[in-house]
Amino acid sequence: MDLQLFLYSAVGTAAMAWVLLFWSECTYAHAIWRGKDPNPVTWIIWTIGAWILVRVEWVGWERHKNWAFSEIPPRIGFFVVIAVTTTLIALLATFVGKGRAHLGVREAACFALAIFGVSLWYQFDAPWVAFWSALAIDFAGAWPTLKSVRVCPWNEPLFPWKLTVASAVFNVISLSILTAFGGESWTSLVFGVYYLVANYFILTPLVAYYGGLKHATK
Repeated sequence: MDLQLFLYSAVGTAAMAWVLLFWSECTYAHAIWRGKDPNPVTWIIWTIGAWILVRVEWVGWERHKNWAFSEIPPRIGFFVVIAVTTTLIALLATFVGKGRAHLGVREAACFALAIFGVSLWYQFDAPWVAFWSALAIDFAGAWPTLKSVRVCPWNEPLFPWKLTVASAVFNVISLSILTAFGGESWTSLVFGVYYLVANYFILTPLVAYYGGLKHATK
């Protein structure tokens, strides 16, 4: 069995996931600028999570002092780009959209859960703590949008979420290959599957809503 073929497959699917996610965030920012009004709490919390991932990747690089600066793994650069675009979306959703109108008890609870997750992440160094804190932060961010797409789906654009789900599929494929050959831990794969499921449940009501609109205009 040619293991190098599997490695190339893992890298290729990961690269596809990254491209689709970046495309998704760019089109999402454009949709807000054109009038969409998503819940900013989701993106504020996901911005915190994105910059934490940048920090985690950077610490991982610093442990290999024999590397030259040009040898920093490309995914650090990817995480920086995604963190920047996520920050842009959070700012647009807050100040261009009607961000403050979304604030309520649920959003306060999400912020509290995210802060708890961040506290766990910085307090402990155990991998299982990092896993559960990352899960808490991401779910705290997803919760407002999971609710929003069922109550007022017109505030969310459809196409970026399709891209995000497609990205999550490629990510799970890549992580499955890497986990099978010991290149990733099972927790990374579990988180990848969670991420796919969470985004699928965001996408489903949007497909139903926009599909209904398209059918009604025929």
